[in-house]
Amino acid sequence: MNPEHRPSILIIGGGRAGASFAHHLYINDLPIISLVETSSSRLKYIRNKFNWPFLHKQLTPDMLDKSDIIIIAVRDDDIAEEARKLAELKKNWKNKIVIHLSGASSSSVLQPLQKKEAMTASLHPIYSFSSKPDENLSLDQLWFTLEGAPGISDALATRLGLDMSRVIEVDYMQKLAVHIACVFYANFFSVLADMSQEILQNIPPLSGHNINTFKPLILSTLDNMIQNGIKNALTGPISRGDKETILHHLHFLDEHHPNLRKAYQFLGKRLAEISNLSQEDKKQIIERLDS
Repeated sequence: MNPEHRPSILIIGGGRAGASFAHHLYINDLPIISLVETSSSRLKYIRNKFNWPFLHKQLTPDMLDKSDIIIIAVRDDDIAEEARKLAELKKNWKNKIVIHLSGASSSSVLQPLQKKEAMTASLHPIYSFSSKPDENLSLDQLWFTLEGAPGISDALATRLGLDMSRVIEVDYMQKLAVHIACVFYANFFSVLADMSQEILQNIPPLSGHNINTFKPLILSTLDNMIQNGIKNALTGPISRGDKETILHHLHFLDEHHPNLRKAYQFLGKRLAEISNLSQEDKKQIIERLDS
């Protein structure tokens, strides 16, 4: 990107995603007009940690005038209201790009700005950001989905310096499917981890152990899936067809954690279905899980 034509960027929202975008842009020497964060405690944390000169608690029309790209990084439920307020603050939006980072909301929530000729889009990072911006991967290592105005990808590539080989252009339904997949990959894994901890909490020898004990197992499983595919990475009693082991598991859950039995059955049957077992073995495993 020609330094003389680098865009000025305004970020609204200093949470996990907004602050992480700011950190990436700042260390890559892209000019940031402001990072606006209304939470005093969050603003104090960012200021103390980074001492960025562009931190502000309130948005002003002057910030909008000076910005070529506006990134809205607020809660999903607040994006539409933020767009409405922005449209009221400034009349002329022509040649400006406005993007939000939500995975579930379409670019249509920015319609008040689109009506004023802003180029609008949703740019969703396929990533789980830490609350500490400097602990995240660089944005150029991430994948994104992009949904919005025709030609928006060329504009972002030119004016934001995105690596477009990592940007997947989608329509809204495709974007929503990706976001649901993210929930299964990331959020629901957290639930499985919590269930695992519940199973172990009353086992005295393991009372002092946490997820770190299982880190090698988790990371090796993930690495195997990436290297060999999901089916070929399957291990454990269900994928081996160990029917007696499954019965032992179910008896233990019945006695100690009956609330987790249905989860074990549901996930176990799905695992059996995608395994490399014969059809007869799959049938017997599923029958055993239903017993």
